[in-house]
Amino acid sequence: MISAKELKSDYINWYKKNLHFQSLEDNLIRIDSPFKDSSQDDIIIYAEKNPQDSIITLTDDGYTMYNLKISGVNLSRSKKRMFIFKKNLETYGIKYNSQTEELYVKTPIDKFSENKHRLLQCLLFVNDMYILSKSNVKKIFTEDVSQVFDDNRIIYSQDIIINGKSGMSHKFEFLIPGVKDRKEKFVKAVSVPNNTTITKSYLTDVSQAKAVKRNKENEFYFILDDRETEVNDEVNNILVESGIVPINFTELRNKIELFKNS
Repeated sequence: MISAKELKSDYINWYKKNLHFQSLEDNLIRIDSPFKDSSQDDIIIYAEKNPQDSIITLTDDGYTMYNLKISGVNLSRSKKRMFIFKKNLETYGIKYNSQTEELYVKTPIDKFSENKHRLLQCLLFVNDMYILSKSNVKKIFTEDVSQVFDDNRIIYSQDIIINGKSGMSHKFEFLIPGVKDRKEKFVKAVSVPNNTTITKSYLTDVSQAKAVKRNKENEFYFILDDRETEVNDEVNNILVESGIVPINFTELRNKIELFKNS
């Protein structure tokens, strides 16, 4: 039979064994925690004491945000990302320096342990935004596209469902209505364009939508997220051959006239 006391003792021993403090210089200490970041490296924080008083600044020295950026997660690109990020900071009482990109908290010595723990919790959450970005990357990219449309006063509907003749539902992220002699535009936001299997599956949505009779003539656009990776020719060729207009996201603002309602 296992006891709570035994588990507590085992955890504390593990924590002590994997928690390291190292004096770097006067009033500056490096703390290696046993917790891992999104790169599976130990999370490191620094404790710097202000020689004028007893206040300690605990900081990640900007590494967390740097690591997210090189992993392809740029919080500044999305209002949703920034909202999640700032809400997390508020929850844990952590500050963010937008110049140095440090996440930090100031604490008196008698509150050091509590605030160190809160900073570590915050860093773990922010690091998890890398994983979060993978599961929500489609939603976030759609938001990025809608922001461009909003900036250019494009009128659109979102998350349009077309019921095909087969009885299956086919989703498009945007529908831009046709005004006067303009065709209505079905738009898909493709966050992982170089995955040809996913791209080909989207062609079914298009073919089924084309088969549905609508009041206005229509045309189809795929907006491809090329910010991190160049879209390969095979994908572009597949789309063009299927009567779809491919547009790289980085070129969307320059080609916004294609989507104007009038």
